Amino acid sequence: MSLSIFVLPVSFIAIYILFDLLIKNVDWRLNFLFSVIFANVYLVVITEILSLFEKLTQINVFILWTIPILILFVCLFLPDIRGKYQPIRISIRSWEWFEIFLLVFLVLILLIIGVTAIFAPPNTPDVLNYHMPRVMHWIQNQSVRHYPTGIEFQNSYPPGSEYQVLHLAILAGNDHFVNLASWFMLVVSAICISYLTSIFCANRRGQLLSVIFLVTLPGAILQGSSAKNDLHVAFWVLLSFTLMVKYFYSDGRPLDLVGLFTTIGLGFLTKMNTMVYLLPLVIWFSIMFIRRNGFSQAIRWGFIAIILFGVVNLGFLTRNLITYDSFIDTYQAGRLMVDRITIGGVFSNLIRNAAFHFQFPWAEIRQDLQLLIIKVHAKLSLDINDPLTTSEGYFSILGVNTHENFTGNTLHAMFLMILSGIYLNKLIGKKAPHKFWLPLIFSISGYVLFSIVMKWQIFGARYFLPVFFLALPIVAIVFSTIKSPLFGISLTVMLLFCSWPWLLAAEIRPIISQTPYSSYPSIFSEDRMFFLLGSDQRGFPGLYRLPELGEEKRCRSIGIYGGGGTTEYQIWAILGAPYEDVRLEWIVAGTPSTAYEDPDFRPCLIVCHTCPSDQTEIKGLERVVMGNTYSIYSNSLEHDP
Repeated sequence: MSLSIFVLPVSFIAIYILFDLLIKNVDWRLNFLFSVIFANVYLVVITEILSLFEKLTQINVFILWTIPILILFVCLFLPDIRGKYQPIRISIRSWEWFEIFLLVFLVLILLIIGVTAIFAPPNTPDVLNYHMPRVMHWIQNQSVRHYPTGIEFQNSYPPGSEYQVLHLAILAGNDHFVNLASWFMLVVSAICISYLTSIFCANRRGQLLSVIFLVTLPGAILQGSSAKNDLHVAFWVLLSFTLMVKYFYSDGRPLDLVGLFTTIGLGFLTKMNTMVYLLPLVIWFSIMFIRRNGFSQAIRWGFIAIILFGVVNLGFLTRNLITYDSFIDTYQAGRLMVDRITIGGVFSNLIRNAAFHFQFPWAEIRQDLQLLIIKVHAKLSLDINDPLTTSEGYFSILGVNTHENFTGNTLHAMFLMILSGIYLNKLIGKKAPHKFWLPLIFSISGYVLFSIVMKWQIFGARYFLPVFFLALPIVAIVFSTIKSPLFGISLTVMLLFCSWPWLLAAEIRPIISQTPYSSYPSIFSEDRMFFLLGSDQRGFPGLYRLPELGEEKRCRSIGIYGGGGTTEYQIWAILGAPYEDVRLEWIVAGTPSTAYEDPDFRPCLIVCHTCPSDQTEIKGLERVVMGNTYSIYSNSLEHDP
């Protein structure tokens, strides 16, 4: 591991202190959130600039991350600035004993997730397929430019979260810290919820309980130790909502608008799903802004918003335009969006998406619910697996599981429904101000809009984290009215106890082994390659022989041959690439990225993913190892002359 990795936390602390020096916000949490925004913009800008010159190397990234640290030192040497600076002071002396108890539990949960993130390799199927491989290609190419690949969305999908992973990987010189990108987003989401709920007048107890509710969400726990981007989506949506609420219902300032528009840009750079949840928020914000500030001000800030959005997304959109003749890959976008919006299709998606959170431990109840949903579809003459509204998988209600692609948030969904009922009753009874309706409106509208425009997928439960995040002020406000310390303690202990399978027994990266939820050994007892391959040497004879054959052939140029389902990162990991002197390139034909093939690339070994048994030759190289997942092709097993 390179010690260069430590420049990232130090630089972020420097950015936070600079914000504290230059922008006097009363609440340290708001400064922290603005620091997150600026740090991510800075990360995007330096990535794009270095990529233009193909200088995206460890030393250059390290040097550029030291700039905020150097600026801070210069500022602190100036007497006028140094004299005014007051370090952050977070005192818990005024806290009651049970509030400290809640805080301890909160820190414990985050620490467990963080430890899992560090010790577990990035081994989720999507991560192996395109999240991590695109990062490895970028490091190898010293640029985020497009490259030839058999998995086109490695190029076309928004790269925001992977930029964070890229910097963690390139500075560390390995993949040991890449999961911390999602873990950090979980931490900042907790801080954001605490700040947002304070605007809704929740007391400290309500704020803490809403944060504990967040970090015990099974989906959030599992995503927090992964290299996926669903927590990023939920955070950018939550932060956008927070800045909108602050602008209209707190001391709104121009800086809030700059932060808001930049946040929306960062959300778009992360995943297209973000815009589905942001659309109701943006519409509401635009109407409110025009009513408050007038149409001319709205036009002026609209231009500023476009500029800020462009600063963040220009590189990504330009590359897509050059490769695909459009800003987004229309094929991939069309594959995931509903082909034709109908009342029946919307009804079907609303029910099926809700069923993600019907993962009760009692098989009879699940079967009865599943049968009921199927019968309702049949009664209405609806195909429950209609390809017009279904992307992947066949509808079923899964049992309790700890796989991040399939787990629901059943207990929390039940709690949220009860709390929302109590909350709605209070709103109606007290004729509450407009502000207090917003969490209910936007969590529901986001869920409904997503069900309208996006196809159902068997692994779609994770897409609804923003719904839970937006609804958390409801949790805080209701819990703020309950004065009994025993209630808060009991709820926290119950949530922690019920969360142990996801905290300690995640299916593909458990801390403890021999549980009903995972057949894997503990992440502390097996090497990382075991978890990356999901098996031992007998399961991947071709891949395990690849390093040996590379040395035997003195081969440093290796081709990859496969399709869209190739779990490519397994190849990079077994070879130690791109940190070792090995070059990997795809062998492709007939795809948009074929235009980026290097005519001088001559592989001496080719790794083929799930090649048919009758494919004995690729590019003049003969098959020398036949594996059940990976096969290897070479010209001979003799040494090169």
